[in-house]
Amino acid sequence: MLDAVAFAGGTAAAELLEAVRILRELNATGSPKVPDDAPTRFVTRPRALTVTG
Repeated sequence: MLDAVAFAGGTAAAELLEAVRILRELNATGSPKVPDDAPTRFVTRPRALTVTG
């Protein structure tokens, strides 16, 4: 799915774009291990997911 979408952004999105690149690589190789140095600064506090319907 990630390969079907082109992501772009400025300097502020650099870490997020790197994380997407890493996810693409993990998907392509089937690896379940996220690198220890993967960017995470863009991650905010966890939020509850509400599903309706």
